[in-house]
Amino acid sequence: VVTPNPIIVMNARENEKLFSALADADLSLADGVGIISAAKHMGTPLPERVTGIDTAYSVLEKLAEIGGSVYLLGSKPGVAEKASTELTEKLPSLRIVGTHDGYFESDAEIIKDISEKSPDLLAVCLGSPRQEIWVHENKKKLSGVGAVMCLGGALDVWSGNIKRAPKLFISLHLEWLWRMLCEPKR
Repeated sequence: VVTPNPIIVMNARENEKLFSALADADLSLADGVGIISAAKHMGTPLPERVTGIDTAYSVLEKLAEIGGSVYLLGSKPGVAEKASTELTEKLPSLRIVGTHDGYFESDAEIIKDISEKSPDLLAVCLGSPRQEIWVHENKKKLSGVGAVMCLGGALDVWSGNIKRAPKLFISLHLEWLWRMLCEPKR
């Protein structure tokens, strides 16, 4: 599952590996009002924006309900573990079977760890385009994994390190403005 926003789509125009990863995804969520506007302009309107982080959280809630499992991969050292703690507090029945930061050198070691733990969901939060390309290149090696979602900065939000925009900003389709104000370098 990929969650392209306008920046990711624009990057895919020049990055062949990213383009292939997006095109080959089983599910692509329209994660940005720019995507919704572009689809309407191109004559293929989409009903609404569907954020990756909200969709993933709904999946985590369902997994907690049925005793499912998740592996959290990405972000800076310590963030995945902190997100695991926060998620477990909110969803005590969720089984978090593994965590690892995004600073790894050996794909083989990470793939082995993930495959051995066989999560129902692998949340890959390596940032774009790295996460989409990594999943595209390694998905066939991830045996026993139910679904894989590319979720950018979700671990930073779930850990509490970064706050999401207030609901007013989200409802007015101004989450991008909130991010710009909070993270101007981004």
